[in-house]
Amino acid sequence: MNTIWIIFLIVVSLRFFPIAIVKARGTSMHPAIQHGDILFSARIFSYEKHKCKPGHIYVYRRPDDRKFVISRLKGISEGEYYFEGDNKDESYDSRYYGLVDPKNVIAEVNGILYRKKS
Repeated sequence: MNTIWIIFLIVVSLRFFPIAIVKARGTSMHPAIQHGDILFSARIFSYEKHKCKPGHIYVYRRPDDRKFVISRLKGISEGEYYFEGDNKDESYDSRYYGLVDPKNVIAEVNGILYRKKS
C-alpha cells in the first residue's frame, strides 16, 4: 500500500513540478542549441504566459500541428508571439505558420544540461 502512495506522489509531483527537461531535435536553433542537447527549462504556468520576453528561448506547441518546438521569441503582436529559429535556413517557425497564442507556450529554456562532444 505504501508503494502505491509513493508512486502516486511521484507522478503528481512530476506533473506539477515547475521544471522540465527537454531534448533538442533538429538544427533550427544551431549554434545556440544543437541536435541532441539536453535542456533545462522552467515551465510557464497560465498566469505567467503574458510575461514572455523577446530574445529568450521557449518551448511551445506549433499552431498548425501541435508539435513541440524550441525557438527564440522575436516579437509580440496583439497578445500573440512571433518565434524564429536562430538557424533561419533550417527553421520552420512563425514565418511559415504565423503567430503563436500564449497558451501554447510551455516553458522557457534556461540552459544546457548536457551536450555531446563533437
